[in-house]
Amino acid sequence: MCYAVWAMCSRATGYAGMVLLLALAACTAEPPSSPSSPSSPSAPSAPATEAASTESPHESAPASDESEEAPPIHLLAVKHTTGTMVCFEVGDYTHAIIRDEAGEEKSYWLGEISILYFLAVHRNQPLDLTYEVRDVFIPEAGERMETETLTVATAGDVTANDWWLEVVAAKGSPDAAEASFEEVFLRALCEP
Repeated sequence: MCYAVWAMCSRATGYAGMVLLLALAACTAEPPSSPSSPSSPSAPSAPATEAASTESPHESAPASDESEEAPPIHLLAVKHTTGTMVCFEVGDYTHAIIRDEAGEEKSYWLGEISILYFLAVHRNQPLDLTYEVRDVFIPEAGERMETETLTVATAGDVTANDWWLEVVAAKGSPDAAEASFEEVFLRALCEP
């Protein structure tokens, strides 16, 4: 089911994409060694580097046929940067635009749903970010591409993962937590 929802998400934008994003939160990933479905349309990703959470890490974009295995992800490097979240760019995937300390803006794929909402809530605040450089098959492009995927986000001494666990506990479920941040996410979208 997750592959079907992902396929719809990867082509939806705006409110429809956000609704489908919420549906993906219910998907559960398998261990990294086997193909699994994504938990958000933000990015094909490898195992998260933060502690386990209520989120389902998504290992890769789905293959064209649900019965086929998804192509493997190759982790090329793990890097660190600091900056502020400017806005989200939405297309086939959702990307975070980060402005570094030199004022340069760069687009990053998103690894976990917790990072998406954490960045939206901590927009324009100083952030420490860890990202993975990955070689990933992108179905929409029909080829492998190098991506830079945010895997850890920290504001002060609070990580996205810890923050998300507290939010889910307070709201009672991941779905309720996501619904509570829908407007914050929508306000953080880049202007066309």
